[in-house]
Amino acid sequence: MEFEFRDPRKAAVITCSILLAVCIGLITAAVIAKWHIAAIVTCAGFAICCILVLLAAFNRKTTLRDHDFTYRTWLGNEYQYEYKDVIWYHVAEHDVWVYTRDKRLVVDTDSENGLELAKKLAESGVPDKEPGTNAGVYDPNGEQAKQVLYLEQRRSMFWLMIGLAITMLLSGVGLIVYGFATDDAMAGNTAFLILWPLAVLGLVLIIVYQAFFSLNVRVELYKDHFIYRNAFLKRKSYSYRDCVSRRIKRYQNRYHLNFTERYKAHIRMKDGSKLIVDERIINEGFGAAILFHKLPNH
Repeated sequence: MEFEFRDPRKAAVITCSILLAVCIGLITAAVIAKWHIAAIVTCAGFAICCILVLLAAFNRKTTLRDHDFTYRTWLGNEYQYEYKDVIWYHVAEHDVWVYTRDKRLVVDTDSENGLELAKKLAESGVPDKEPGTNAGVYDPNGEQAKQVLYLEQRRSMFWLMIGLAITMLLSGVGLIVYGFATDDAMAGNTAFLILWPLAVLGLVLIIVYQAFFSLNVRVELYKDHFIYRNAFLKRKSYSYRDCVSRRIKRYQNRYHLNFTERYKAHIRMKDGSKLIVDERIINEGFGAAILFHKLPNH
């Protein structure tokens, strides 16, 4: 396997190899010193995660040919597809998502040939947007949406945030249980027993909100207006001329080989409300409809 300069795959291999060696050493020490079983299980869990990342780094590969390509998974299984078998694809920040009838394939654009694959798919006439996203989406007057736009990586971010919230909640509860089980001094501290659960619950609620924000926010484009749906599935209609100013928060990754720049756009409306969208929604039609780049900064 060849690595390119600043290749994230190389960084993953080096980092996980070091962590795996450390985990093996800790597990060996834990067994010899007869540490608590929880310590052994924790180290083993980290070791398994490192092994999975290493498997993905060495096994995943996509081989392109004139009329078809072979996709090898992180477990080493190989699947062959013709370009015409692909229903649609999307170029994300670091990957190309390729949707076939039965699988979603992910091809990296930093370490693999994701961009070359996207070019092949475009040349084969494969659409770069999900077909039928506007099906069943209407405004209150019965007009069907011309286009429905979602945030980048909405489902991935949703499950990532939900997983983080569950982990944080379990950690918070675990600390309290540990305090009572070991008769630690914190178990008798009233301030801790009140403030700690409140702090954990507050953080969990913020993370859960971000999860549903990523999943549910969308913009529906119609002939002379658009509808913005927020994290709580509430829809509100605006005229394209209701957008009065914008503010951009950029998230540029200087280590990304393709120098893709991501951002969140905060758009101020005439009624004082604020809409938050990302560069995908802006670039796929919403920006042109509201003359985004001509809006004054605020």
